[in-house]
Amino acid sequence: MNAIVSDAVRASASEALALCTGEGAGGGQFKQLFSTRSAGETWRMVASTDDGTMPVPGTGVHLDVSSDATGWLWGARTPLLATSDDGATWLPLDIADGDVRIVVGADAWNGGSGTVLVWDPDRDGTLLVRTDDGHAWTERHLFPRPVSCCG
Repeated sequence: MNAIVSDAVRASASEALALCTGEGAGGGQFKQLFSTRSAGETWRMVASTDDGTMPVPGTGVHLDVSSDATGWLWGARTPLLATSDDGATWLPLDIADGDVRIVVGADAWNGGSGTVLVWDPDRDGTLLVRTDDGHAWTERHLFPRPVSCCG
């Protein structure tokens, strides 16, 4: 099976993660997460859908990590997931389900905190939310849906 790099992020000057996905657009798309601590000279597989350490659902998956090994993974049909061990394990966070409330961007900070941009059609727009610990979320701003003009 061919795999492509879906996203890559740098945690420090020598550490980075690369998320690879299989071909196709199916919701059960194959995924593998690789890590380097040698500025890209050597890589090791951290998690995979094959061994159950990587979540299966979703396509167009993205990730962001911080220097303390905490981070988030999100995408279409994928709930917002958190890691505290450089991607070896992932747990869902109660902020987006991936189907109706969809994360469209995120910025992970140390300690599980950060900001997340969430599309929520039931709320008529996009929310910017912030957390201090990855569990208690606070809305910061609601961007209204663009209004059509002049039919």
